[in-house]
Amino acid sequence: MKLHYRIIGEGNPVLLLHGLFGMSDNLQSFGRQLAEKNHQVIIVDLRNHGQSPHDEIHTYQDMAEDIAALLHDLKLNKVDIIGHSMGGKVVLKLLNSHAEKSTKRL
Repeated sequence: MKLHYRIIGEGNPVLLLHGLFGMSDNLQSFGRQLAEKNHQVIIVDLRNHGQSPHDEIHTYQDMAEDIAALLHDLKLNKVDIIGHSMGGKVVLKLLNSHAEKSTKRL
């Protein structure tokens, strides 16, 4: 699934994931603050939220795979990820499913 996202700023990449019933719009203010500190901020609408596609399937594993695909498409090998609530659970599932790509830095 191709997720909707927006990019703010330049520098070290940081991915922001919203919580349940949220959307990328909720994290724009925080994203701008990070961008001012030399970060490229990627703010994502998770599946079934915001402007991303909607699907009957809505598992943490599927959402983690959506994020893995996005990171692949953006050619991001090293990225800091911040997830709020449901977004945090997606991050944990992503790290668990793709441990070979993760680092000790969270």
